[in-house]
Amino acid sequence: MKKILEIIFQFANLTILFEIISFFIGISSYRKIKDKPLKILTLFLVVTVCVEILGLLFTVYLKRELNVILYNNYLTLEFCFYLYLIRSFVRKKIIKMWLIIVIVIYGLLGFTNNVLLQGKSGSFSSMSYSLGCFFIISFLLYYFYELMLYPSSTTLKNQPSFWVCSGLLFFYTSTFAVFGLTNFISHLPNIVYNGISIFITITNIVLYSMFSIAFVCQTQIQKSNSLSS
Repeated sequence: MKKILEIIFQFANLTILFEIISFFIGISSYRKIKDKPLKILTLFLVVTVCVEILGLLFTVYLKRELNVILYNNYLTLEFCFYLYLIRSFVRKKIIKMWLIIVIVIYGLLGFTNNVLLQGKSGSFSSMSYSLGCFFIISFLLYYFYELMLYPSSTTLKNQPSFWVCSGLLFFYTSTFAVFGLTNFISHLPNIVYNGISIFITITNIVLYSMFSIAFVCQTQIQKSNSLSS
């Protein structure tokens, strides 16, 4: 895992760039954003950028073991946050209730794994990541099911939640296998690691680009509402 992280961080600057761009688009339209989930997402991007920068610093100063600890705990928090975000997008109360239960259970399991199981041995918490991906993908598929079940007068391309959920679905379905099996692919040639790193960078760029589109969509909706009124 340490070797994989080291190579991934060679491309981290590009990922951070798109995270920062997404954050600035969100913060520039923060006052215009009426949806609470998008406002919280903007603030969460600050946490994400700080974690990425810390990861780079740990790599530069050869504190790679701290990288594993940092990302194990951040990813658990990230999964809980995105599940909460999905909860704000779905309609049915029973699903919202199940999401709260899943967030609590996953958070407990994730941090336990980080402290007492895989994380204790200095390994990447691949089991936590795989379980988090499973929950995220499952509830995202339900969200898209609701989109078909309850058609909106607003086209999909103008719905911020559609872009956020599409980005999340693309990212987690793409990285499920890579990070889920990361502890089992620690002895591959560097060319393979480089390929994995480029792939992960691309998925990050797509994810944060879709977040940016969601922020722009929300701004356009507010402008349209203002003109119509």
